[in-house]
Amino acid sequence: MFYGSTKPSNDIPIDGISTEAFKEFLQLFYLNKVQLTSLNIIEVVQLCKKYEVADGLSVCESPLVAYLITNLDDMCLNYGKALNLNVPSAIRNCGLKIGENAFEVLKSSSFLKCDRKLLDKILEIVASKCSPSVIVESCMAWAKAECVRQQLDITTVNLKAQLKNSLNRIPFDKLSTEQFSQHINTYKRFFVEDELESLVLTAMSKKAKLCDLVNKLDPSMHLEVKMHLVDCDRRLKTSANGSYQKLIMPHSITFMSSALGVLHRKIGTWRCFANCYV
Repeated sequence: MFYGSTKPSNDIPIDGISTEAFKEFLQLFYLNKVQLTSLNIIEVVQLCKKYEVADGLSVCESPLVAYLITNLDDMCLNYGKALNLNVPSAIRNCGLKIGENAFEVLKSSSFLKCDRKLLDKILEIVASKCSPSVIVESCMAWAKAECVRQQLDITTVNLKAQLKNSLNRIPFDKLSTEQFSQHINTYKRFFVEDELESLVLTAMSKKAKLCDLVNKLDPSMHLEVKMHLVDCDRRLKTSANGSYQKLIMPHSITFMSSALGVLHRKIGTWRCFANCYV
């Protein structure tokens, strides 16, 4: 920069970097043993990337990883920093730390501060590391935080809009019947009818595959899942003696029962998605 063909005629400004970080960066050129602090390590790595100081970047990797994985409450935002710096060892170690502590990370304050791109990355990591209900609850909490950031009313429509394509990564179909019922009763009209039907059928299909797997492991169990969509007679068992009563509900309400599966209004008739175990 000082002596090349494109050298400037005046002084070379170093913008966007603190004086303290630049002093630590200069150690990489003049000292055999350097001292890097957690306060400035991110900026020093940025300088190494900007000025293509490969040897300096190697020196920075270990203290960078140590800094990024120290505090679980900051893990989500630190994972975002690792992705932005594009340092493979930092990305890998942050991902491992998130996977090992999925519950704590999803409940952390930094998870609520993620942007949507980072949210998708984290959901990909925790998909098999945490219970579906925790993932769903955490995503809804994130959507509420995003509504606040966007100065939007916290309505079901706005919550769903904030999640956008991330909805496909949220395991609604893995919730228990009771958990799914609670979700749709808390966030009314969160799913349109076609989405609701698709989720139910997907969940039932997964249960059928699970039964197939169990049968292969232990043929004596003879498990089977029969999936069908039938018109409901609008009656619910309401007591242990087997009495029934008419089901009378507004069209806009979705009803769930562990015995019936999912029941919802469909073109003038009640239909029941039933999964029966034989």
